[in-house]
Amino acid sequence: MTKNLFAVFNATSSQLVFQYDMKALLKEGNCEDRNACFLTFEIFENGKLISPTNPFFLASFKNAVGLKEADVTVKNVTQKTKNTFSIQLQTSAIAPFTWLEVTELPLTLDDTNLSLGRFSDNGFIFLDPSREVEFFAWQDISLEDFKTSLTITTLSDLYSNEKKRKTKLTKTKTRRGNV
Repeated sequence: MTKNLFAVFNATSSQLVFQYDMKALLKEGNCEDRNACFLTFEIFENGKLISPTNPFFLASFKNAVGLKEADVTVKNVTQKTKNTFSIQLQTSAIAPFTWLEVTELPLTLDDTNLSLGRFSDNGFIFLDPSREVEFFAWQDISLEDFKTSLTITTLSDLYSNEKKRKTKLTKTKTRRGNV
């Protein structure tokens, strides 16, 4: 279910934009159990997304109904520049709190700087079957070093006490449709 709301407001202010009875909203969204649903909010300007996708959880993930363990994999990694990489990710199911890290790189940076770079998006809820994320390294990194240093952790990994798994490149096609 999608609801579009239109609002005009000053960028430095806040105002109530949406208020709805929760029972009515769940019924309208064909959600019989609040433990099986969550909401997302996005802001568009002139048809262009200008905000991150913001989730609103109706229950704790421990009590979530129907949440499957997702298999999040790297489909492809390409090097755009000496320090910019494009990562094509895919998932078999919705993956709450997907976290990417780059570790174990040979460092040439000052020892006090532990950050190796930044991702264009991180700690996200993986909703669609595939998505692209970029990594901007603070130093030049080879494609092979980057691939072997990239790790993915999801909420289900934490719940099942699994260690971070090294990503694996797969040659499977991206699944289309609902995850």
